[in-house]
Amino acid sequence: MKTLSYYIIVLALIGFSKTVQSQDIYFYDGDWGRTLEFAEEQERLIFVDVYAIWCRPCREMSKYVFTNPHVGKYFTETFINKKINAERGVGIDLVKKYNVKALPTLLILDSDENLIAKTTGYQSSNQLLRFAKSALRKYNRKHK
Repeated sequence: MKTLSYYIIVLALIGFSKTVQSQDIYFYDGDWGRTLEFAEEQERLIFVDVYAIWCRPCREMSKYVFTNPHVGKYFTETFINKKINAERGVGIDLVKKYNVKALPTLLILDSDENLIAKTTGYQSSNQLLRFAKSALRKYNRKHK
């Protein structure tokens, strides 16, 4: 009986460690207004993935980049992350406001919707991390 309990505990710990290691970016599911309020409350910038369902590079980023453990950990700890469909609801307004011409478009905004940084097209994990860190440095230089 002790052996069975031991194996159950070991398997549970392995499962937990794999869950922790494979952290995806956590995308906030509140509406846009609540996202802005939450970013202000948390004193964080907002990372916005402007995508469309038919966009292959958008799907590939969701599948391969946003699931990278280094990307997931950094973005989840640093930003309020939001996916916005470019063809629906607030996405239509954001496309106009930020002059989105291609997808995916990745934005970093403050809680007042001021654009801090913008990039377009598929970004590898390393490219996305460089983009985010550069935007954060730029923001911090201006606001400190």
